[in-house]
Amino acid sequence: MEDIQKVIVVNKSNEKSGVCMEDIQKIKESYEKVKAALYITAPFISSLLSRARIVVNKSVERAGVTRDGVIVINPEFWSSLDWAGKAWILGHELFHLAFRDHKRQGERDKMIWNVCCDAVNNGLEKELVKCPLYLELMSVTLDKLYYIFHDEVEKAGLSYDDFLKISKEELYRILPKGGGKGGGDGKPRCPKCGSVNVVIKRLRIFGMIGRAHMKCNDCGYEWEMEVQIGSGRTEHSTPVEEIEGDINIGKSEGEVIQEGDPEIYKEGRECDGEEVEEKWKNHIASAYDLQKSIGTVPAGLKRIVDLLLKSKVDWRALLKQAFRIGFGRTVVESWKRPSRKVADDFPGLRRFTIPTVWCLIDCSGSISERELTQFISEVYSIAGNAKVSVVVWDTMVYDIIEAKSKAEVISKVADRLRGYGGTEILNALDRTYRMMRSRDIVIIFSDFEIHDWGTTAVNTLLSNIAAKSSVAILCSTHKEVEFPGWRFIRIESN
Repeated sequence: MEDIQKVIVVNKSNEKSGVCMEDIQKIKESYEKVKAALYITAPFISSLLSRARIVVNKSVERAGVTRDGVIVINPEFWSSLDWAGKAWILGHELFHLAFRDHKRQGERDKMIWNVCCDAVNNGLEKELVKCPLYLELMSVTLDKLYYIFHDEVEKAGLSYDDFLKISKEELYRILPKGGGKGGGDGKPRCPKCGSVNVVIKRLRIFGMIGRAHMKCNDCGYEWEMEVQIGSGRTEHSTPVEEIEGDINIGKSEGEVIQEGDPEIYKEGRECDGEEVEEKWKNHIASAYDLQKSIGTVPAGLKRIVDLLLKSKVDWRALLKQAFRIGFGRTVVESWKRPSRKVADDFPGLRRFTIPTVWCLIDCSGSISERELTQFISEVYSIAGNAKVSVVVWDTMVYDIIEAKSKAEVISKVADRLRGYGGTEILNALDRTYRMMRSRDIVIIFSDFEIHDWGTTAVNTLLSNIAAKSSVAILCSTHKEVEFPGWRFIRIESN
């Protein structure tokens, strides 16, 4: 009798996942085998995969990453895959998680952001593991998007080769967003009454393919239909009420296949804050070094890692020089006599707010792509310690971009560097001086082959900025320069 009861318990479905315990054990065993195989062929994926929390439940039709940073897999879908398919799906969801796609989505259109992330990630993953044909046919890739949205790419002035190197954020800006309710060719019609006044109640996207639950607003009829991303732009011209891809979906509860890194996950979800982002960055660096050890590093992966990881300067230590008693305080000691106009100021104290770090990035024609990559790497590191305002310039100021976190350096700054003309710094210095506050920090990133360097107007602004700022730094990849009140640092581009 006791043995029979044990059998009944073993075969009972788990309440969280709705999956038989025996099937859960099989999933765990197959997962461990796939992860071990990836360690030999694609250690970058395997190393990062060991950090992720993975659960199985039926809250998703296939697989996805939840808002809590948990990889969730539908057990029936997992069982339908062969070994190559399991490896591909694990890598696909791992890239979403490690590259923080679920955190970077923000207020973007869910479907378009999902497509952008899939396209870029799939290109990287294909250089590490083989995608089975049955998954390849439905996968989003940049080469497919190039031909589907050729007009938009052409308007953006990108060649085919440049498009294949595009970032997710820039791709998102290029792809068309949702249209209105209008009718016309390509608009789905109600099978019952023929009306084009229809909505998509729920759209599930799987790569290039979507499954839409439709409803007619005129007669109320509901039906299911398959849509193709980019095919007649149907999915853009028809209102969509709910979208499900594989980012920020599903429930984080379920039968645990892998607990995840305890420094990243607490109580079944990712911890909040910059520390978690920093830990993922460090794990990416370690995984990248491991991948290099077997001699196969995709060019796209190298670009991303170079962009994120290789700061040359200890900015945390350097920025502390802006304060008498440490970075982040709002009051510092001072022997300066207090102002008579401010009655509540105590003698010997001076009040100020956390400074902004102004990063003036030289985007002139003399700056190589490698140097620009290094500049962004430095800004990325700085953003972990303070709010950053990036001034993009060559002979004129093209953009002033505010980044409050490391994630925003990638989403707002990395793909907005433009210019590539001559090199004159006067306008950039003038804009910075007029917009900065007292005790802000100013850093110039350049090769310092600057045409108007040394002119009276430039010298005056450099002196004024040095007097107004708490720290002023000249970061050069080439020419060594000096100016009173400014500190010089040489940085070598990778």
